[in-house]
Amino acid sequence: MHTEHYPFKPMPLPYDSEALEPCLCCRTIQVHYTCHYLKYVEKLNDALKGYPNYWNESLIRLLAQPDKIPSDVRTAVVNNGGGVLNHQLYFNSMTPCRCKIPAQLNRKIEKAFTSVDKFEKSFVEAGLSVFGSGYAALVADRDGRLKIITFPKQDTSYLLQCIPLVVCDVWEHAYYLQFQSDRKAYLEAFVKLINWNRAAEQLNRTW
Repeated sequence: MHTEHYPFKPMPLPYDSEALEPCLCCRTIQVHYTCHYLKYVEKLNDALKGYPNYWNESLIRLLAQPDKIPSDVRTAVVNNGGGVLNHQLYFNSMTPCRCKIPAQLNRKIEKAFTSVDKFEKSFVEAGLSVFGSGYAALVADRDGRLKIITFPKQDTSYLLQCIPLVVCDVWEHAYYLQFQSDRKAYLEAFVKLINWNRAAEQLNRTW
């Protein structure tokens, strides 16, 4: 994400679309990836098509400096660029391999939330608290302290102030085919899929 620039290319799914079953079904992942994520990539490229001065800017840089984007395409770039970034973080937050939480991250989770079980409960509650469309995320602040945040729609301003470790999409398209309106069941399935190895790697990275 640091080096990507126009024309932005879709990130391949990091696993087969059926690999997350039974927690998330194949059809749900396929529709989410092809009908939503890929459309954000396409629309982001369309928005920037006539603006060669911005073709060498990374996605993070574009989103971090929205005031520098021409006003006639600013909304399109911010909304679709946010859709690209948030979906990449979301798909990378999951793994079909149930993995043990690395020790350093486990200690931080216990310090912030008392236990992993309490973290999972708090994460589910945060996802349920999002009104309408948005995301719940486990993040580390600049001092490495963990917290759970939520943010609406395809906003990224909150994420860019911290390091995202785990990001969950709670737009209805992320779960409706499988869970209908039961967002809680979806969130409880999501926490079983968290890619803790990647989350631990993120602790040592910056935007």
